[in-house]
Parts: sequence; structure tokens; C-alpha cells
Amino acid sequence: MRGMRITAEAVADEIVTLSRSGGIPTPFRVGDFRKRFPDVSEKHLNTVLANHELKGYMVIRRGLRARFKRVGRGLYEPI
Repeated sequence: MRGMRITAEAVADEIVTLSRSGGIPTPFRVGDFRKRFPDVSEKHLNTVLANHELKGYMVIRRGLRARFKRVGRGLYEPI
């Protein structure tokens, strides 16, 4: 992914894939997959989680498919 521009949707999909394959623990937080996205800021990764959560902005306002369920402060699970 280095040198390529990655979309928020692609990041969200990759996080779900990592979680389902056992590459990161479930539930997970940004620190669990931060190293997998060296060219993406931690702030952006937090935004991806929040926006693609069941009650997130991109899900509610833009009609995108939810990818995560928030299960605690900063903790998410794939759905």
C-alpha cells in the first residue's frame, strides 16, 4: 500500500478482513492494526472506525454499509 492512496472504505474492509482472519484480536482498537497502515495517520484510522460504525456519520448520513460495531470506548468488532 506504500505510495498508493487508500480510501477509507478500503481501510475499513482491510480491518474487517484482518479481524476475521485472526490477524488482529477481536474486539480491536487502532493500536492493534496501526502498523499495517504505515502511510495512514492514526487520526484518520480513528475516523474510519467511527465513520463506519453502526451509528457512524458515513453510515447514517451517506448510506454506506456499516462495517463495525462499537463495543466499548475505542473498541470495535466487525459486523
